[in-house]
This record gives sequence, C-alpha cells and structure tokens, in this order.
Amino acid sequence: MPVVSPPSERPALARAAALLVGGALVGLIDVSVGCERSCVGRGEPCDCSTHDVCAPTEDPRVRITDAAHLWPESAIGSLGGCTGTLIGPRHVLTAAHCVATGFDGDSFTWQPRFAPARDGDDYPFGDFAVRRVFVPEGYLEGACGWSDLARPVEWDFALLELASAPAIEPLPHRPLGDAALRGATLYNRGYPAANSCAPAERAPATMWGSEGALSPDPALLRQGILYSTLFGSPGHSGSAVYTRDPATAELVVVGVYVGPFCGDCTWPTSTAVRIGEVPADHLDAWIADVDDRPCCEAWVDGFGP
Repeated sequence: MPVVSPPSERPALARAAALLVGGALVGLIDVSVGCERSCVGRGEPCDCSTHDVCAPTEDPRVRITDAAHLWPESAIGSLGGCTGTLIGPRHVLTAAHCVATGFDGDSFTWQPRFAPARDGDDYPFGDFAVRRVFVPEGYLEGACGWSDLARPVEWDFALLELASAPAIEPLPHRPLGDAALRGATLYNRGYPAANSCAPAERAPATMWGSEGALSPDPALLRQGILYSTLFGSPGHSGSAVYTRDPATAELVVVGVYVGPFCGDCTWPTSTAVRIGEVPADHLDAWIADVDDRPCCEAWVDGFGP
C-alpha cells in the first residue's frame, strides 16, 4: 500500500497555505499552478450573476440544541476547528484541508478527536480518537481535479478511521447524478469557529445549520463543486452537505463543505466538493480497506497496523 512522501518531497503541498483561526485549520488558500484556480478562501470579489444562486445577506443559521436525539444531526460532530460526519461504522468524512498538515510520511503527527452531537461542554456520545487518516494523493500533490474543470479544490475531502465505533447510525454518502441533484434542497450542519463571520449568538462548540438551494446551472455540476445558498463560516469546513435521494427518499451526503466561493462574510455562493464517482470510489475503498485502495494514508501517533 503506497503512502504519501515526506513533506520535503511534496513541493505542491508547500504551495498551499491554510487559514488559521485559534490554531485550527479552517480554510484553504489554493495557490496550485497548472489548473484553473479555485477562489475558495482567496478573498477575491465574485459576481453573483455568474453563478445563478446567491446566499442570503443575513445569516439564516439556527442553533441545533438537541442533536443527540435527532438524526442525521447525531452523526455530525466537532473535529477541532472543523466539522466531521460519520458515514461508516467508524469512518468520518471531513475536508482534506482540516487534516493534511498532519501527514509526515506514513505517520500522522497530531491526535484529532471526533465528538458527535457535541453541544458546548456536553458530549452526549463522548469523543473518539482517530487512528488513521486518508487524504487523496491529488490533494497532497496539488494535482488538477477530477472533473471537467479540473480545479485542485475538488480533492478537498478526507476520511478519518476512528479507534472505536460510535453507537450512532451513519449518514451514508452517494454519488447522485446531475438529474437527481437539480432542484434539490441541500442541508448543512457545522460548528462555526469564533470569528467575525460566526453567528452573532454563537457559543463555543455548538452546532448550527441552514438549508439552501443548489445552483440550477448544469455546467456548474460538471465542475466537481456544488454551489448553493447554504450559509457557513470557518469551522463548517468538512461538514456534510446532504439531501434526499429522489429515488429512495433517503438522506444522503452529496458534498463536503469547503467554504464560501470567496473569502469574506458577505459571500454570494457557498461551495462544497461534490461526492461524484471519483470521491465516492476513494471513500468506498478506504472504508472497505481493500488492498488496492487509493493513496494516501497515515497512522496517528500511538496507533499502527
């Protein structure tokens, strides 16, 4: 099984920098070369009219105070300065930019913990150690993305394997087709960090959520990114974007929230990495632990094969 090369051998990753809020990774500045650049986190001005969907100008998020007794909120939890979602028996989906700096060869240099349904100082299910971290090689190498547009940000997803399995029903992921996504209502729950973009009544480590509309532009779906009117801020990174599968009426994860389209609080459009066939194949192989699973993975200090 291949592992990621040491940091000194990864010049592409050195060209990416993470925004820090309170010492936690909360956003990505994508400065990769060779592909069309994402403006996620870059603070560039955006034109709402070019995306056919605009987020509300006032923060519509509501606090989720009883997540332990709700589903799928019970499968969503805090993860340091980010958010994660249980999508397998002990497998948590998040954003690659939340964890990628921990990679050091085949080891992981810090100890992330996942706290499902956390509400401030209340840990209804406890918190769980992470033993192994999976991040796409494309993200670590700053490669072009997997969609038609090939934006590097399309690799901004990761999977964490917990040391033990929570007694919580996972929220499954599914690569819905374009037709199934058009007109979909999207949902997001996350843990906003303390900064000027957070909800005005935010308390530390509390869950906040919104629902939004997906951009109706079919060209945008081919870009590997979901543009929507969901509302988030630093700390929501890594949180699931989910909807109902029109064929089954099941709630399923279709994206990973990575930030506003541009890096300010009055963003016109929020973005999520689409869980298309390529990300879904990565996640499925990592969860199944198949022998030919995609690179790259690292064991958290204190754990090992």
